[in-house]
Amino acid sequence: MCLVLICCLASCREQEKTIIYSEPAIIDTFDQELVVIENIDLALKVDSLFNEALKELQISGAAVSILDGNTAVLQKTYGYSDARSKVPLTTKSVFRIGSVSKSITGVLSGILFQQGKINFDEQVSQVDPDFSFYNSNYTKDVKLSHLLSHTSGLPYHSYTNLVEYGLPLHKIVCRFSEIMNLESPGNVYSYQNAAFAESGAVLSQKLHMPIQNIYKTFLFGPLGMKSASTSYADLKDSDNFAKPHKKIAGIWIPQSVNKKYYNAIPAGGVNASIEDMSKIMRLLLGNFPTMLADSTISILTTPTIDTKVRYRYYKKWENFDKSYYGYGWRIHTFKDPTTGVSDTLIHHGGQVNNYRSEIAIDRKNGIAICVLFNSYTPLANTVIPKLLEIVKAIHK
Repeated sequence: MCLVLICCLASCREQEKTIIYSEPAIIDTFDQELVVIENIDLALKVDSLFNEALKELQISGAAVSILDGNTAVLQKTYGYSDARSKVPLTTKSVFRIGSVSKSITGVLSGILFQQGKINFDEQVSQVDPDFSFYNSNYTKDVKLSHLLSHTSGLPYHSYTNLVEYGLPLHKIVCRFSEIMNLESPGNVYSYQNAAFAESGAVLSQKLHMPIQNIYKTFLFGPLGMKSASTSYADLKDSDNFAKPHKKIAGIWIPQSVNKKYYNAIPAGGVNASIEDMSKIMRLLLGNFPTMLADSTISILTTPTIDTKVRYRYYKKWENFDKSYYGYGWRIHTFKDPTTGVSDTLIHHGGQVNNYRSEIAIDRKNGIAICVLFNSYTPLANTVIPKLLEIVKAIHK
């Protein structure tokens, strides 16, 4: 079996094409200090939730940020960066955020779209000639918007195994032509990692810059995300990163950081602290319109495709109605059974290397929540509705 795999991998092009990269552009900086005015009632209730989780060994550690408009009403950490040596987490501790990277990529794409550097209707095969599908008629129809919304038409999780194997993305993408498409692009939702990560190749070709530089130049730098990065080396070299943990025999044991998904950065290779994520949430709440206007946020978070969920954890959230996907974001609708009034929440979760992450934005009420865990935990499945309930009770 190993020999077959090696032979198949060898069939892809051996070297990535040479791209002449331009120097990073100089753009405005929006690094305004986040005002933290802790709501005492809120803090007591949130403390109770996370301290109980620590006591019951549900989590090894967590970083939490809750925004109300442009103010953090809570930004703090619980537990340890290293449970063995009892090193506490701080709000600057860096986590891997897994598939929440897709939401970060959606935001980055929105910024570039607003600056006129890309178009969501970009034909992928025109930007990357090596991109092709089994059905050649579909190849020319795949747009950047299809990659960002999981509507390329590929089967569920196509070649995620090769992403986790560590194969360079360009060697994975050249094999899409070997897979029978489910449908034509735009007609079916099918979650992807490799195909979503191809969006980074499109951005890189359009801007003539490595994708890592694009994140730094157009998002991390301007927004003041000082701890955010996109590589294994950046995380390992950090002097304050949250070690991943696994519970063994009832004890949280620190684990090694692995390199999975750093070959597919847009899909799962972003590192960030809770302070960094607070800045993303401020952006999505409309506080920096010259960087990301409400009209652009609407494009990113307008339902593109019904995900028709059946077993996902968020389906169990109270009053859940439907879930859609936009550009890097899930869009959930909720319907009050008494009044029939609908509400909307944009959301994404992530999981990689014993890290879990959750982010949710209620733009209507100006509330944003992000929680980063450095262990897998069932609490991640319910933490967003639990925190929303606490926040809304305080608001009344």
